[in-house]
Amino acid sequence: MMAKPDLSRDYWSGKYAEVEALVLEDGSVSEIRPIAGNDKKLMELLIGAAHGWKFAPGSCDGKPVRQWIAFSIDCRPAKKAA
Repeated sequence: MMAKPDLSRDYWSGKYAEVEALVLEDGSVSEIRPIAGNDKKLMELLIGAAHGWKFAPGSCDGKPVRQWIAFSIDCRPAKKAA
């Protein structure tokens, strides 16, 4: 039996993933492409989640248009309590 990966808060510390997504005229996400990252699991989670997100679409001459956007998730270490 394969052991489950450790996905605790400590696991995510220092991880990041950056993607670009094609936002359609209705604000839905059509395509997602990985740009950079240092953790495969975080990239998979970001891509999976982003397919369900809605954005304000781009516009040209007051009409909605498709537009590529880039965004990232950066997991920084939690601040230590004083």
